[in-house]
Amino acid sequence: MALKEQALSHPYLFFTRDDLPELSARCQPHAQCRRLILDTAARIVDQPLPDEPAPGPPTTRDEDGFLSAYLEVHHQFYTAAYALHYYAQVLAFAYVLSDDEAYARRARDWALHFAGWQLWGPRAAPHGVQAAHCLLGTTLVYDWLGDFLTGNERNLLQGVMRDHIVAFRQRWPA
Repeated sequence: MALKEQALSHPYLFFTRDDLPELSARCQPHAQCRRLILDTAARIVDQPLPDEPAPGPPTTRDEDGFLSAYLEVHHQFYTAAYALHYYAQVLAFAYVLSDDEAYARRARDWALHFAGWQLWGPRAAPHGVQAAHCLLGTTLVYDWLGDFLTGNERNLLQGVMRDHIVAFRQRWPA
């Protein structure tokens, strides 16, 4: 599977940099929503980054059903992956709304931390819902932080996202 590579100006997934003034103006009647996002970002900016869980067993089940060791590691990966998805996107969007680099730095920290993980899900099912949460969180950080990320950081995140997208396509063919 070939992945198309072309240089795009960030953000571009849901909106572009040129869209921001109009979006900001459209948000004025909804200032409370903007404030809620920024308040939430302020509360979560110092949340600790999770440790990478152990890979867990090589299979999900035995003759008696799901292995308790698999279910435990599944939950640990899910909790960490959801945190990346949630915290990173709130922090990255708060940066878009405010230009406050503290939010950008922390969103970047989350994405780079997970980029260093060996797995984004249990060894027995590494490309499931946990990895999907990681991929979404990383993708939004990558897009919304744009040029805040260094070239090396962008390249690292691109490579990690590409590897996981390819693995997803192999695991879940269309």
